[in-house]
Amino acid sequence: MAKAIRILSLLVVVQVVAVAVAYWPATGTTGAADGGPFLDVAADAVSSLELKGPEGSSVQLTKKGEEWRIPALNNLPAGTDQVTRLLEGLREASTGLPVATSEGAAQRFRVAGDDYKRRLVLPLADSDSQRVLFFGDTPGAGEIYARREGENSVYRVGVGTHVMPLEADEWLAKDLLSLDQQTIQSLEVNDLRLERAAPEEASNGEGDGAGRKWTVSGTEDAGQANPKAVADLVSRIAALRISGAAGDRSIPDGESALTTRIGTGEGAPRQYHFYAGDKGEDALLVTEQYDTVFTVNTPVFDSIRKAAGRKTLIPSSNGDSKE
Repeated sequence: MAKAIRILSLLVVVQVVAVAVAYWPATGTTGAADGGPFLDVAADAVSSLELKGPEGSSVQLTKKGEEWRIPALNNLPAGTDQVTRLLEGLREASTGLPVATSEGAAQRFRVAGDDYKRRLVLPLADSDSQRVLFFGDTPGAGEIYARREGENSVYRVGVGTHVMPLEADEWLAKDLLSLDQQTIQSLEVNDLRLERAAPEEASNGEGDGAGRKWTVSGTEDAGQANPKAVADLVSRIAALRISGAAGDRSIPDGESALTTRIGTGEGAPRQYHFYAGDKGEDALLVTEQYDTVFTVNTPVFDSIRKAAGRKTLIPSSNGDSKE
């Protein structure tokens, strides 16, 4: 009996060893050393970025100097912080132990060369090499299964597909048209012209925070503008953020819902032509700086249009007011 027990115990030990060997994390060509960064190059070593989706959708970004550009959108600037957040996120994502190392694991976790949620290609600036990364199913919030080309190991990394959008306009620098409000010297809204008074002409306490008043002139009104209302409008114009590109949306016929001309003292004034969107659509914005038609969130557009109203900008003491 004792002999039988010893034999059974030995068989159990052999089985445990066999299982451990079968599932021991792979080394060599199947994966890099455990615990290293999933992306093994610095963010500033990357010269361009190409993302592909499962159904042929793709977007490409290229780096010019310190700026990232979007070729599909007339080389408009991409959000540098957005690109950095993706690359640094992959750098900070430690691989740890792989969740799988077998040859069939890539298909199972959707990180195979022909089946993936995202394929990210990162050419390097100072060499002919590149990094190719595959991203698949999501095991939990803020995580995704990922694999590096040429390796079998599949890891869980702390990024999500929300930081890898496939639409070009989602990479646009949303502050593309933002300004330092103190550089705005004049502002025309429809038929009203607002001008910041020269420092020697401004009296303290009634200006826009810099001690400088705004005067208003137009076809029916002239005089002193409401300083708080002008400061509010200037602040909204200066902080304007776009929401994206209009794509195949066409500009409506007729006049724009709001036209603004912004003078900064450097070059020709910026001209913005806003068009209200249909129900559920963002407003459209046409500028003379760029060929692209932008979109602006309707609440943002509505707030600017309201702030630019004649009754808002001109004190009632200036006479009868009209919108």
